[in-house]
Amino acid sequence: MLKRTPFYDFHVASGAKMVDFAGWEMPILYRGIVDEHEQTRKSGSIFDVSHMGRIHFSGKGAIEFLNKVLTRNVAEMQVGQSRYSLVCNESGGVLDDVIISRDAKKWILVVNASNREKLLKHFSEVRRQSDLDFDMADQTEGTAMVAIQGPKVIDRLKKPVEIHCHQDFGLGVANTVAALQAGASVAHTTITGLGERAGNVPMEDVVLSLLCLHDVNIGIKTEKFVETSKFVMDLAKVQQPPNRPIVGDKLYEVESGIIAGWVRLCRAEHPLEYVPFAPELVGQKPVNIVLGKNSGPPSIEEWAEKSGIKITDEERMALLLAVKAKSFEKKDLLTAEEFKEIVGKTLKNAALA
Repeated sequence: MLKRTPFYDFHVASGAKMVDFAGWEMPILYRGIVDEHEQTRKSGSIFDVSHMGRIHFSGKGAIEFLNKVLTRNVAEMQVGQSRYSLVCNESGGVLDDVIISRDAKKWILVVNASNREKLLKHFSEVRRQSDLDFDMADQTEGTAMVAIQGPKVIDRLKKPVEIHCHQDFGLGVANTVAALQAGASVAHTTITGLGERAGNVPMEDVVLSLLCLHDVNIGIKTEKFVETSKFVMDLAKVQQPPNRPIVGDKLYEVESGIIAGWVRLCRAEHPLEYVPFAPELVGQKPVNIVLGKNSGPPSIEEWAEKSGIKITDEERMALLLAVKAKSFEKKDLLTAEEFKEIVGKTLKNAALA
């Protein structure tokens, strides 16, 4: 049987369409998606989020325990303060993303509904192994919780507002930046977007958007982005696409012949004509023209210069055809040794002809 929040009767009386969400009977809409979307975007809305887990911690060992299971240091938090955090297993894998809050007598951990039972088991096991003295109580089904969202909420609440998004539909970064523009004081992000579903909002994207698009420097050393991302991804055993924005391994590799020509024309005086930000700003390797099936004449010119050889127009086209053929055969980019071998064969054949 599905669980119901304390607001269930209100939802039904208000004509809400109820659906199963993580074992809870929850409202998905009342009047209509567009109408409610505009209400939220233009003014504000109240959301029943009572299905989310709420676990209370208290006692002398609570701080030490929370610091053991969370990725944030809770010891320095003030009463009334909340922080976004992750719960990780012993290997560094993410079990859930959570919100930890402190009041005068206890700590309140808000967890995702689908992960509540899993986390309770995990906490009980860690507690057994650590032998810490504290109280832990699951208050989910005996309490209620609402979330308030919208541009006029900040003025009405007179309280600091935080923004928490995921990358569903690819809009998490845009929504986070928009929320900060609207007055939110805290943005929840993770390194390279680690997190539930499509991932949380990547810290690198938000910081660089603020810096490059809005001229807002929040003091983070962007030059460490690639190094930090690789360190965290290795610990989490997560692989990222090579063309991942900002931190991808091959983000600044240029295979297209057209773009290679653009790079060669602009890099001396106008390097930001073909990339939105300098590679060194985020700790990336310099822009590198590579050889593959999409290469063009400028690509061959680049590699001929790097190899210290001079070629005619006819030789350039012969080399290009050979490079494309080899790349199609290999189904990958070519190495320097492979290009050297192609040069030897192609120029030798040209000389014999």
